Amino acid sequence: MNSSFSLKNPVFIRFKKFSITSYGIYFAIGFFIYLQSYYHLLILFNIETTPSESLSIGIIQAVFFIIGTKLLRVIYSIRLFKQDPIAVLRKNGNSFYGGVFGIATGTYIISSLYTRIPWITLLDIAFLSLPLFQIFIRLGCASYGCCYGHLYSGPTSITYHDPLSLAYRRVGSMPIHASQLYSVSKNIFLFFINISIFRLSPYPGVAIATWFCIYPTLRFFVDFTRASEKSKTLWKLRTSQVISSLLFILSIALLFSIKKEGPYSIGTDLLPSLLTSFFKILFALPSFLLCALAFGISFVAHQHNSELSTSKIINRINL
Repeated sequence: MNSSFSLKNPVFIRFKKFSITSYGIYFAIGFFIYLQSYYHLLILFNIETTPSESLSIGIIQAVFFIIGTKLLRVIYSIRLFKQDPIAVLRKNGNSFYGGVFGIATGTYIISSLYTRIPWITLLDIAFLSLPLFQIFIRLGCASYGCCYGHLYSGPTSITYHDPLSLAYRRVGSMPIHASQLYSVSKNIFLFFINISIFRLSPYPGVAIATWFCIYPTLRFFVDFTRASEKSKTLWKLRTSQVISSLLFILSIALLFSIKKEGPYSIGTDLLPSLLTSFFKILFALPSFLLCALAFGISFVAHQHNSELSTSKIINRINL
């Protein structure tokens, strides 16, 4: 028994010359929740941050995630970029792996600014929280019909019926793999597994190595359900599958490099830390706005109640 998705309103806010898409709002919500988890874990790791530090941590990570995801997207589309760089930069699509390396770079800068906080500690916190972010990214993909699966009529298939959906325009109302929802399930599993392993072995680098081991492995197999790319790479694999394979190899090296000395002293007073991190919501709002604009803005002149105008926005969503 398959499910169906219907795209009702891809435009969240409409202006005269551009719009903010709901895809960008999903993205921004995901980063917002990621930051709340990040702030909460900072407290559990007994790391106190001032309001200005909390604000800069959120903004720096958001900026470098945006740069990383766009940069890798440019590398993917280098030929098109040479022909029309503005068109590539305006696309709402993203490359999550690029964003991950962007966060790692931003984290290094944060550690350099606030030298009392080790880089490895900040990275562990980031990789414990990243699955929450990715959950909302894929929910945004599902709402739009991008990153859709190939034809499949089994029990986990879904169908799109809205003509503005990218999946509908490519395959019609044929049943397809629920690839975006597989990815959501993958990240829910990863979040709890990573937390559980880290609680059993709270050493610097464990959360990083666990993420690099599990996420690329699961993504490698989930990507077999994705609709074919126009161009494949080595052994007919997707580009993301090649990157996943390389990251899995890296995870093995990371696991062997972990030193079982000096485990973290993790706080157990859960309720006070939750309340304290809750009051840092305001510090995450600038990052929310940055992500909403970076991944939701579409520079297209829209006319109210125009399906053609809305369709142009959907065309800007990448696989």
